[in-house]
Amino acid sequence: MLAKAERYFFAARPAFFTASLVPVALAGAYVRWRGGVDLTGLWVLTALGLVLLHAAANLLNDYFDHLSGADEVNTMFVSPFTGGARFIQRGLLLPEEVLFAGLLCLATGSAVGLYLATLRGWLILGLGAFGVATLFFYTAPPLRLGYRGLGELIIGLDFGVLPMLGTEYVLTRHVSLPMVWVSVPVALLIIGVLWVNEFPDAEADGLVGKRHLVVILGRRAAARVLVGLYVLVLVFTAGGVMLGWLPPAALMAMAAGLPAAQAAQALAARPDDPSAWRVACPRGVAAHGLYGLLMFLALVVSPTAPGLASLPPPS
Repeated sequence: MLAKAERYFFAARPAFFTASLVPVALAGAYVRWRGGVDLTGLWVLTALGLVLLHAAANLLNDYFDHLSGADEVNTMFVSPFTGGARFIQRGLLLPEEVLFAGLLCLATGSAVGLYLATLRGWLILGLGAFGVATLFFYTAPPLRLGYRGLGELIIGLDFGVLPMLGTEYVLTRHVSLPMVWVSVPVALLIIGVLWVNEFPDAEADGLVGKRHLVVILGRRAAARVLVGLYVLVLVFTAGGVMLGWLPPAALMAMAAGLPAAQAAQALAARPDDPSAWRVACPRGVAAHGLYGLLMFLALVVSPTAPGLASLPPPS
């Protein structure tokens, strides 16, 4: 039997914290590749803040999905990828305990963001406020953004574009168009994780009015859209190299297309088949993680970017 502290920890689904660590790691490596100064302490603090907010999102989503009944009626989930952590459903934590833990992580992560804003500039506060609000209201009433077809966009912004721009700003007090470009594949891949994981949950989510895009489009059409999403990842990666915004070594990150293709192929061939979901869910996660790892290595081992304007020094 898990101790209470361990229950809180695992209820936050730490195995999936790569979704928050990948964008911060890549943004920091990208700043260094472009000749930015080494501000490792701020980099680590930024990662800590985002992980706390990610934990809050997972806990609060489980609480509010419990209130809506989404997790209770879901009998087709693919553990551990879909259906929530299910600590409430298994009686390991009370709903109010999950809510308390989520709010505590939200407050602590927000405090880290506020501290970074006082150090580096108030743009961090704006980005953080958007992230906190959208993560909280992803499943919380009255907005329930994830129930209104906005969940995929929110996740792409909160675990792709915004943390990468925020990390760049923390490290340089500057945001750049190249960083926006580099963040797009990361955003698309985390949307892909969510998209694939929505297939097993679609029927239960539809019953409680959780109208994410797989429910809206239907599984067969959603599988076709997933193929296009993964193709865009490859296009933006190759385009970044062609524009000189990524090093040539970044092309090795396109190897993430292999698990992505396996996930997309399984769903395209058998969108309503639970055996296809069990293939696709881990491969969607693998595509995101592999891309992050290979892109990070490419940025670390490549010489400083030639021909790119040097980043402004921190002030």
